[in-house]
Amino acid sequence: KISELKEDQLFFGQFQNSKYTSSKFLAERAILEEVADGLNAKIMRVGNLAPRESDGEFQVNFTTNTFMGRLRAISQLGYYTFDSMDNKFELSPIDYVAKAILKLAESPKENTVLHPFNNHSLLMNDLYNQLESIGKPVYGMEREDYAEVVKEALEEPEMAKILSSFIAYENSAHGREIYSVTKNNDLTMQMLYRLGFNWPVTSSDYMKKFLHSLSDMLFFDRLY
Repeated sequence: KISELKEDQLFFGQFQNSKYTSSKFLAERAILEEVADGLNAKIMRVGNLAPRESDGEFQVNFTTNTFMGRLRAISQLGYYTFDSMDNKFELSPIDYVAKAILKLAESPKENTVLHPFNNHSLLMNDLYNQLESIGKPVYGMEREDYAEVVKEALEEPEMAKILSSFIAYENSAHGREIYSVTKNNDLTMQMLYRLGFNWPVTSSDYMKKFLHSLSDMLFFDRLY
């Protein structure tokens, strides 16, 4: 097992538990096979795509964003587990992602797999606090109690749809032990620094701005 996925890694014994992750793995493998035969190509593994830093605008299909879907599920439940408070995550403003990709596209051919995502980490507790600041408070509880809350919520068909990503992840292991694997972008960052690029620090104002934007679009409201 590994704790971090680096730019020079593809297969490390991971279980392909969905068509989505499997298709991404197979696509990367196919590209790398062609690169070995002379193709000039880049593989960009992005992070949590987030609203633009410039004006807070987000992708039109933000409801299909996995991270946002999980955030909505937490908001709908009204609870999170205490042990999730220190979980790290990052938010990559989409305008900066585009700039980083354009910069990296100019890098030497030998640099094939790159990780253009924000290297400034946040804690989930930061996000929980920001939800409270926009009037959508969520509360911590022990994992056993949380499991009961989820179980009750699944009895509501609409809530079951919202929680589908959580449940799919919980059931994907099929008896296997699940390990958390983060992504490392040290190599990519050294390249970006040399290309004159830096990610913006994710401020509380930025988080509040995009959460307000989502709230204004009724993202956190129950529509049933």
